[in-house]
Amino acid sequence: MAKDRWPIDRALSQRILVMSDTYMLAELTVLLADVDSEIAKCSARHRDLEPCQDLIFYAAALSARTLETPAQIQRRFQRAIVLAERLYGPLSDEFTIELIDHLATHYQSIGRDDLAEPLERLVLERRERIRSPHLIAATGDLGSLLMRRGKYREARALLERSNELALAAGPGERLNYVVGLANLAQLEYRAGNFATADRLYEQACPILVRELTGSTAELTCWLDIGILTMEYRTIADARKLFEVALARSTAVLGAKNLWTLNARSMAAKAASIEGDEQRAEALFSDNRAALADAPPTTPASQRGPIYFEEGAHYLRHAKQLARARTLLRRSTEEFLTAMAGFPEYDGEARKVMQKAQPAFLATVAADWRLAKGPGAR
Repeated sequence: MAKDRWPIDRALSQRILVMSDTYMLAELTVLLADVDSEIAKCSARHRDLEPCQDLIFYAAALSARTLETPAQIQRRFQRAIVLAERLYGPLSDEFTIELIDHLATHYQSIGRDDLAEPLERLVLERRERIRSPHLIAATGDLGSLLMRRGKYREARALLERSNELALAAGPGERLNYVVGLANLAQLEYRAGNFATADRLYEQACPILVRELTGSTAELTCWLDIGILTMEYRTIADARKLFEVALARSTAVLGAKNLWTLNARSMAAKAASIEGDEQRAEALFSDNRAALADAPPTTPASQRGPIYFEEGAHYLRHAKQLARARTLLRRSTEEFLTAMAGFPEYDGEARKVMQKAQPAFLATVAADWRLAKGPGAR
């Protein structure tokens, strides 16, 4: 017979409800500590933890939005998953699968797609076996993850299957189908099929911008179409799209979110190429200030490209070699840090990159001297 759940104080329940969809760090940290305190009281009375399950599940979900270390967050989720599987079984309860999915999402948010991939595969396998109503999303999620990992053939098959399932499901899955088109567009762009990517974005993005305002799908559209436009059309058109991407990301996610930093970096690059150095410098300055406050969980693989864009900007346009070399060196260091966390980048790959760094910086300096003429330093 199931045991009664541990009674959660009404005020604590209200705080959990209010904070369930926010990212206010200080408040979340205090709330998590209070939930942990209740878990300690409950577990002291119930060693099997069954009555404590709600608190344990809340603690896992809350931890992913705090500055706990990845190992701490992983332990919280694993405790919750083990408990859910013991109480409900691995397949009979959708919530068990949701916990695994949330942990996979957390790994992706910190740049650890290598850890997320086996979990997303498990989520898809289990949702297929129970014929879950979330099968479309699970198929598309794994496809998107594999796309980011460069596994294009398998990613394309999964994304196309997700779209087929959405079409077969009827009007209720229309938006999932449109999101799938945008994901396929991103895949085609990464694979170098710009014309196909352009056509798919033209189908998907007007709908996503109109009907999913404030979602990551909307924000992705502005930024990705801007990048495609910069390579495939005109820099003036791209710059307008990047400015919209920056404004929307700032409004939705805040000025210091990594998504916003990337949009700002691209807007600065476009402004610089167009010759608007004042705007470019202002944007890059904002990014440098924001990066200084980036939380410790911010992955190096996400910080690195921003430094690289800045370095390229200063080298090519602002004519500040010392700063360019510093930023490019930092970019290499960031990527080496990122590579260290991924098993597919073995020690030999890191050694090659470390050895290449001085030669790369020397090439930068040589190019600078050639561009500036005799006597340049």
